[in-house]
Amino acid sequence: GFPLHNFRVFANSIYIKKGWNSLGEKFGNYGSVALFAGKTLFKKVGVTFQVKGEMIGRMKSDKNVDLLVYYNIDVKSTGSKKVFFVPQVSYSFKSFTVFGLTEIPLYQYVNGSQVSTLQFTAGMSYRFFTTSSKIPDNALEVYVCPMNCERSASTQPGKCKVCGMDLIKRK
Repeated sequence: GFPLHNFRVFANSIYIKKGWNSLGEKFGNYGSVALFAGKTLFKKVGVTFQVKGEMIGRMKSDKNVDLLVYYNIDVKSTGSKKVFFVPQVSYSFKSFTVFGLTEIPLYQYVNGSQVSTLQFTAGMSYRFFTTSSKIPDNALEVYVCPMNCERSASTQPGKCKVCGMDLIKRK
């Protein structure tokens, strides 16, 4: 993150290896990698842009199970590779955040007759353990973590509560 400019960059990845269920089905493995860039505006509005790649493996069935006959699932029409652009806007007030985002497909390789369209998501979140700064605005000396950890500022020397490094005097 770049706290002086209220800008942050981060990444996320996940891989889920699926197993066989009792009906003789194995849903495809799932993998996702995402890169994010976000900025806070006016201390309450957040804008985040994400580029996400996603892979869903093909579904499989036991030798004795015909998914097309039993469940109307054509195994050849399962699995995909996709890349999305995901813009998000959020507004925070105290511990509440209201957000909206959309997934815009940039690249899709889907097997069979799958269709992937534009999606829009809106929601609200609540943070239970948020803390506000205990440093008065008129404090003459402020000590901060050299790693810019959140909630690490103090009016006296000490250790960062997040990473344990010595706090340094802000210039």
